[in-house]
Amino acid sequence: MLYCCIAFPIICILCFFWYFSGSTSNHTGMDFFLLIVPLLAFLHLSINFRKKRAWLAWTAIMLNTIAILFFYIVDEYNIMVNYETWIRRGMPEPAHIFQKLLAP
Repeated sequence: MLYCCIAFPIICILCFFWYFSGSTSNHTGMDFFLLIVPLLAFLHLSINFRKKRAWLAWTAIMLNTIAILFFYIVDEYNIMVNYETWIRRGMPEPAHIFQKLLAP
């Protein structure tokens, strides 16, 4: 189970970067912010296992925490948001540093 807690945040972030590299805008039909829910569940599982297999559990805790913060920042700074959220926020541009990454 701890291996799933370690693999899931890594796979999520890698898939995000794969999707982000092929995109020329900061909005999408997918809602990456919803990935926080399973990441919180895996974080909870990791915390429960921290006494049995300490090294793996702490690795899973760190990776899940980093992934949660990553997807929060991605949404908060309009780096990649759901289309409906993007419209509701007034069609904002992404944070300045990321505009260079999105430029074709």
